[in-house]
Amino acid sequence: MISVNVGSLREVVHNGRTSSTGIWKEPVTGPVGLRDHAVEGDSIANTENHGGEHKAVYAYSTDDLKWWRSEHGRIVLPGGMGENLTLDGVEASAANVGDRWSIGSAVLEVAGPRTPCFKLGLRHDDQDIVQEFRKSFRWGAYLRIITEGTVEKGDTVEVTPATGETISLSEIARIYVAEHGRAAELLTVERIAPEWIRFAEATLAKADEPA
Repeated sequence: MISVNVGSLREVVHNGRTSSTGIWKEPVTGPVGLRDHAVEGDSIANTENHGGEHKAVYAYSTDDLKWWRSEHGRIVLPGGMGENLTLDGVEASAANVGDRWSIGSAVLEVAGPRTPCFKLGLRHDDQDIVQEFRKSFRWGAYLRIITEGTVEKGDTVEVTPATGETISLSEIARIYVAEHGRAAELLTVERIAPEWIRFAEATLAKADEPA
């Protein structure tokens, strides 16, 4: 693992409105606790869309950071996508729902991808990155904390593949953005975060509405 990243809240202005965000995350040294559905020392402003049982930890990979540089000329440093864990050798965006990652003394489980947010544009002082992120399908991984513990820079990540019906995070992103006709696939995934069940049900209900 390249780094563990945490951030404090700061006030930002977007379209004339002020809000708080914790997306400015920076690497820290030493062990960091993962417990109580949260990363110790990390601040979350929007608890409706971030944090909690199914979004306790956010991970992104160096493969994705390299892709941003090669495809868009963006130099994104660890923590730059708002992630808590910057991983090397594990492709977070291509992980399958239900995969379990043993890191340090903690065990985490992949629950779903992050969705695009305007605050990513504020973090990079460029709202174009939000659409680039949306189209990339490289959204990183939200993780549940299965076993509480501590993690730190240099820890290895041991992956235990999901059992049962699953789907990759990049495919969830693809369904969300461009392939709504596949929404029913999400309903069969055993360990997917509840928000993706709600999305699938709403999408299918809308498709059934009379024209």
